Amino acid sequence: MNKAPLMRAPTRSTAAAATTPSAANAATTRVVFLGDSITLGEGVRREENFVSLLAAANSQWDTLNQGRSGWSTSMYLERRQQVVSLIPHDVGTILVLLGTNDIRESHSDAAADVARQMDRLTDLLHRRAPNAEIVLMTPLTVFPSQLSWRLRRAGFDEKSPDHLRLVGSALRDLAKRKGYRCVDLYQAVTAGNTLDGVHPNAAGHRQIRDAILNALRDR
Repeated sequence: MNKAPLMRAPTRSTAAAATTPSAANAATTRVVFLGDSITLGEGVRREENFVSLLAAANSQWDTLNQGRSGWSTSMYLERRQQVVSLIPHDVGTILVLLGTNDIRESHSDAAADVARQMDRLTDLLHRRAPNAEIVLMTPLTVFPSQLSWRLRRAGFDEKSPDHLRLVGSALRDLAKRKGYRCVDLYQAVTAGNTLDGVHPNAAGHRQIRDAILNALRDR
């Protein structure tokens, strides 16, 4: 059974808020980000989260941040009608950062479960936007010595980094099998750049931006 989200999942209006205005430019690419509170930017200003930073660095991107706080891969599947309906049919790229909330119970099958659920989720995304490129991103590590009481109570602990490493490996294997690009974010954020051991601060979001930009440039 899934634990309750750390925060209430955003409504359609908040989840689908665009971070940059759509340009009347034929070369503009619509880019959707799916994820949890890290993608949403919990604890930092909107302009400081990595989605907004990527939009600022790419003038040809029309970005849509669909980060939902507390959501796991399984929750995306459970609410697939809501999720998929908010994705434009003509989106060019969909970047997915999930897996962190899936390991909150620290069970041994978490990595396999995430990969299986991500396989189903990406099939749904393809049906919604058949021309979109899907990019998987591995979850960031967490820092047990810095975990807040709230996050420990939610299920993060000293075993979490190992579970997240396994999830990342499973997602890389899935991406290779399905022909997707995969951005490894496991070590993208350094220990001093989180707010609570899990959520990046503004500097941490800049590190995520840089890791994604570097990976996408290496295509």
